[in-house]
Amino acid sequence: MNSPNTAVDTKDKVVLCCRHALKDRKPLGVQLEGVELVVLLVDGRLSVLHGVCRHQWALMSNGHVEGDALVCAAHGWRYDCFSGRKSGSASVGLAKFEAWIEGDSVWIDRDQVLAWKRNAAGQAPGSADRTLSIDALPTPPGVPVLGNALQLKPNRIHQILEDWCRQLGDRYRIRLPGTQIVALADPEDVRTVLRERPHRFRRFSRMANAISEIGVEGLFNAEGTDWFRQRRMIVPGFSTRRLRGFHDRLTTIVARLEKRWHHAATAGRPVDMRADLMRFTVDVTTGLSFGYDSNTIEKEGDLLQDHLNRIFPALNDRINAPVPYWRYVSLPRDRAVAKAMTEVKGIIGDMVEKSRQRLAAAGPDAAPENVLEAMLLSQTEAAAQERLSDDHLVGNVLTLLLAGEDTTANTLAWMLYLLLENPAHLATLRDEVDDLYAEGRTRPRFEDLGGRPFLDAVTQETMRLKSVAPMLFLEALQDTTVGDLDIPAGTSVWVLTRIIGLSERYFPEPEAFKPERWLTADAASYGELLFPFGYGPRFCPGRNLALLEIRALMTMLLRSFDIERVAEGEPVREHFAFTLMPSSLHLRLCPRTVS
Repeated sequence: MNSPNTAVDTKDKVVLCCRHALKDRKPLGVQLEGVELVVLLVDGRLSVLHGVCRHQWALMSNGHVEGDALVCAAHGWRYDCFSGRKSGSASVGLAKFEAWIEGDSVWIDRDQVLAWKRNAAGQAPGSADRTLSIDALPTPPGVPVLGNALQLKPNRIHQILEDWCRQLGDRYRIRLPGTQIVALADPEDVRTVLRERPHRFRRFSRMANAISEIGVEGLFNAEGTDWFRQRRMIVPGFSTRRLRGFHDRLTTIVARLEKRWHHAATAGRPVDMRADLMRFTVDVTTGLSFGYDSNTIEKEGDLLQDHLNRIFPALNDRINAPVPYWRYVSLPRDRAVAKAMTEVKGIIGDMVEKSRQRLAAAGPDAAPENVLEAMLLSQTEAAAQERLSDDHLVGNVLTLLLAGEDTTANTLAWMLYLLLENPAHLATLRDEVDDLYAEGRTRPRFEDLGGRPFLDAVTQETMRLKSVAPMLFLEALQDTTVGDLDIPAGTSVWVLTRIIGLSERYFPEPEAFKPERWLTADAASYGELLFPFGYGPRFCPGRNLALLEIRALMTMLLRSFDIERVAEGEPVREHFAFTLMPSSLHLRLCPRTVS
């Protein structure tokens, strides 16, 4: 039997999906002839549209329906469900395809889809008549046999790749034994590669293998149809409705951290800011995604966070190791990582069991209250080929923990570092935060956190200068082209995203911290050049949660405390360990007296 979201060829017309796979006002993603489609049933009316947003190519099947509008989950762009036109713009929209229901099947004219695909390809990058071989690309000097292998230091690999980009240009080749690697840093090249995932490009196989071997089998590491299946269950857990409902719990977590920092301030004790921010993001992730109150903020010793902190650096080391030694011998650090994984999986097992008990008590009509419960229900409700295995269940919980902890915490740490280096901007931001309380409010409401333009500008500028994901390691699944560059199947493609934001070709005074640039008419064009949450179908589903955490944390911190750097022996440096983090960031807090 065919999967309900797999198109079936019947010569001159195509069965797009089964009628019973459609639920009212629930977008369904289907792929036909390599074209992403979104199928909608709205109050009994059928509509089939091109399935990727015109903004940053996020999948529209991950969005939701409001009235007659299909809303993108990434940035909230709205399209009419039946015409495909974007709200407020007659010239922008999603292509609409003729479709109809016969019996228990949804049918579509395949020729119409193919014609649209040919027309789109004629306008897309990669359609040049003359192409360039990767052998013609410049390459940094290396040594015989090993090529550039000895130059790629894991903890600063991003800086090395960016330096080569400045010397050699936006396209160059890296020589490693037995591996063809192309580095790309042109914005259009980057967009082309990212929007063709997971069809033409996948995660770098060495990275994928290292992630699997350490014990993570989830959305981050999934590819192809497996990725689509897992993504459908996870994305709804980060919807605006879920975030709004989570606001009270988020406020509780923020208050716990404020209390912790008041104790440190009263005792005159410096705060290891990155460590405390990771406590915060772990508690938020476990609360929203799993309905589990880990409360690492108020605990000490043997924390979930402590175990997670061993895993990311180990992943980075294994991805960059010249030989996969851990397959043959286990060193003390490998045993420590294995122990951390065992402890984390034990905690995850406790989360899973409590969620199963709640669902069992709620009965057969139970509705999921978080991502974990949605995945558990899928194990019993989905067809066998759609069902998540127990390994995938645990892997996705671990994936969300790792991704939710490290990226947001490091972005917040870099934001504080940059603000302290630029006190005038810190003062401006504090004034904006204080305005939230002008009406005697004791805490910001959910809607208040979304209307802080300077805070959002500071966030954007931080992600431009200190993107926690400055590069992506991918691999071509088939012979393909990017612009006019031929890329053979199996070629590693390293996409350098941060360097674009540091180029004076695109940003005036690129090395300067200037949040005000995001408050000008150029802000929209600047935004098209940054990829802090990715781009295309694999756009990060946790973007809106990350921004909510940043707004809530910074609002509390700047309202309640004055902050200053603690004198340290060495300056704060960029340290890459799967994500980009500050080498050290200790701050001294002093409670503010606010009238």
